Amino acid sequence: MQRKTDEPRNSYSLPRHSYEREKGLFPFKGKGGLLKYMDQMEEYAAHLEQAAHDFTQRHNTMLKQYGINLTPHTESKRGYRVPMVRWRNLQDRTMGMPQFDRVICQVRSEGERRMLYEIEVERCLLNNQAGTVNTTMRRLKTTLESLEHAEEMLKAGPGLRTV
Repeated sequence: MQRKTDEPRNSYSLPRHSYEREKGLFPFKGKGGLLKYMDQMEEYAAHLEQAAHDFTQRHNTMLKQYGINLTPHTESKRGYRVPMVRWRNLQDRTMGMPQFDRVICQVRSEGERRMLYEIEVERCLLNNQAGTVNTTMRRLKTTLESLEHAEEMLKAGPGLRTV
């Protein structure tokens, strides 16, 4: 849908149906489209998972000298698919930003500090993508469950009592 540039955008001019909206905001029209989108997200999730592992392998050899490494960490109890990359102390196995903070404060060389900073920026951006995909996939699964429930209720016919 193309919007004229001279028209102000307000809630009254928004389209009423998802198929009238701009492409990308609602990329599916029904259950089939939802399933296709879920497949695309699964493919992207697999790509991000590999990217997280490649990222940690690329930097861990060098980070070992500081007593830390990067670890892909999946919160499977929450149903997350894509791991988040966490800082981990090699001695006591603690994880989180304090491990990064400790090391960057100890390093004196500006070049090393810059390198650690760039690793952290890349880690944050990778984790942002992972979080977005995990949240989107969780929401898509919930939507699919709702659609399947609605189908079951339609097939059950009238007179069925719900609790």
